Amino acid sequence: MNRPLMHRSHGPPPWASLPPSPAAPGSALARADEATAALLFLLAQRPPQERSAYLLGGLLSLDAQALSRLMGWTPVQCSALASRARAALLFNHPLHHPWKGSTMSQRLNYMQQSPELFKKLIEFSTLVKNSGLDEALHDLVNIRASQLNGCAFCLDMHIKQARIRGERELRLHHIAIWRESALFEPRERAALAWTEVLTRIPEQGVSDADYAAALAQFSEKELSTLTFHVMAINAWNRANVAFQTPPGVHDKAFGLDKAGLA
Repeated sequence: MNRPLMHRSHGPPPWASLPPSPAAPGSALARADEATAALLFLLAQRPPQERSAYLLGGLLSLDAQALSRLMGWTPVQCSALASRARAALLFNHPLHHPWKGSTMSQRLNYMQQSPELFKKLIEFSTLVKNSGLDEALHDLVNIRASQLNGCAFCLDMHIKQARIRGERELRLHHIAIWRESALFEPRERAALAWTEVLTRIPEQGVSDADYAAALAQFSEKELSTLTFHVMAINAWNRANVAFQTPPGVHDKAFGLDKAGLA
């Protein structure tokens, strides 16, 4: 593509004041340089703590515990700082704006239209992710809810995340038929059943039998946390289904290209 990067105001973009690219104007390298300049400019606008958490966590692959030891914040706070920086880049960087006249079917970019609400949902999801439940359970819940809701963007994202974390490919194929599959442990089956009943709440509500089956595998605190997790993924599903976010559009921002599933 030879088109210049888009930005939301008229006139030259704010990062135009940075040193120009030595590449030939209009070339792929020049466009890549402009995208990098935009990233550096946007990062410079973030508070220092957010910038550090985002860069150290992303470029050096430091987890929340390592960031906590380095920065002096709690692991949850470090994750929230990095998430806020990531959210700001997602709805401000020009590479995430749909091209004028493109074939993308996205109806609107809710990240840009409701940035503060988007940031809060990111923070909420980060708290849920760091709540103590096993990551494999998180993946199963995210994938199953996204299947039920028909959310192409979320299903694409969470399958890639699961593969990056080492989930077996056959188990991913079996999530849709987990009741007939022998690949899931009782605790995983209970999480999938709870996800289904809360995603598609029956007319008569959640039955005592459904509740008892979930409580047989999870403590009350764990079941409460699992419920918040189902709430979070359903929120994301509804936003992305409503506005038709194309699957894979944020792969590079989230590091999902490492899954090798493009």
